[in-house]
Amino acid sequence: LHFLDSGEIPDAIDKLKSLTTPGGIVCISAYIDCPENESLPDNYTYKFAPGELRNYFADWEILFYTEDFPDLTNRSSVINSSINDGKGYKSARLIARSK
Repeated sequence: LHFLDSGEIPDAIDKLKSLTTPGGIVCISAYIDCPENESLPDNYTYKFAPGELRNYFADWEILFYTEDFPDLTNRSSVINSSINDGKGYKSARLIARSK
């Protein structure tokens, strides 16, 4: 989703929701628009506003939602530890079930 333009986000999420069968699960991890993410590469054209991803799924059963930094425990070899003092990028993570 972060490679889309802002005008494409609502349609992309609507399409994702329409393709999910009743009781189906959607998992999304997307970057948040915040000062900690200013160093994201330029091709990451879209970052969600705080609470925005959750709002798109307000009509679903939200099983898990958080907006924070990823747990980089035991992943320092995979993630660049110099990003935000080793915290990585702040993101929204959602698991939601279709009604």
